[in-house]
Amino acid sequence: MARYTRWISLVVFCTLLVSAFSQPARALADGLAVAKVPFRQVTSPQPVNGPSAASSRAPGQAAPLNAPAATVSGSPVRLAWFYKPPTDGNLQTVQQNFHTFILTKNDEAARDALRAGGVTAPITQYLMAMAIHDPGSCTAQPWRNQVADRPGDFCTISAEHADWFLLDANGNRVVDPYGGERFYMMDPANPGWQAFWMERVRHSQEQLGWTGVFLDNVEASLAKRQKLGQIPARYPD
Repeated sequence: MARYTRWISLVVFCTLLVSAFSQPARALADGLAVAKVPFRQVTSPQPVNGPSAASSRAPGQAAPLNAPAATVSGSPVRLAWFYKPPTDGNLQTVQQNFHTFILTKNDEAARDALRAGGVTAPITQYLMAMAIHDPGSCTAQPWRNQVADRPGDFCTISAEHADWFLLDANGNRVVDPYGGERFYMMDPANPGWQAFWMERVRHSQEQLGWTGVFLDNVEASLAKRQKLGQIPARYPD
């Protein structure tokens, strides 16, 4: 149990981090329905009155990706935009139909345009909690949805902070492939990794004008690692 506690220490760490940054960030946990709507399929839905659209779906059936805002039992369903600006640049439609907004570093222009258009709801920065991206070379631009987002970051961390990486029982770094890219899992209890993560997030919040973070891929159990045969050497249970 002690090892398991250390494994999920990042969950506590990240929760405290979100709480420290802003009150709006905590609103994400207050009953918001986060709708992962593909930004290529934005329409201009109209409010739906009467019975909830969910009542007409079969048990276990997911809501349609372009589901309009609806009213359920007198309480408004609150939708969150996730997590890139629309490709057609139509921020007005986004502003009119969503209540909370999740964007990524380098989306500051869209974020500021939403604010200028009257959005007062939280606009938080999406971040992966437990992995860094290997862009394939030391000069390539890494994905900006994680903290090692500057060219050369992965090479520097790999060479100078090997202890930050999560290792499996064979001593190999744990790789989490996604979209043809390579993301490396980091040791959530390593103080150096925690300090680096915190420093980068603070920079985004304080220097780039973000008001909170949306943490993704916070693994609170070993279920995924067990399924992939990647049991961490430090945290086997």
